[in-house]
Amino acid sequence: MAMLITKYQNRSGFCHRDLFRLCHIRPLMSFPKEHAYWQHHKEYDFILAYVVGGML
Repeated sequence: MAMLITKYQNRSGFCHRDLFRLCHIRPLMSFPKEHAYWQHHKEYDFILAYVVGGML
């Protein structure tokens, strides 16, 4: 996921931040406890913060 976000930063005038804003992603609430997100939630949180905050 991190590789794809950094490799394909902008396509057809849209970036990942636009996609996340349009789909109203809320990973901490939307995934069930059995989902693999909870095994790697710190990594996913960092990637999402990078996309939304534009950290470089």
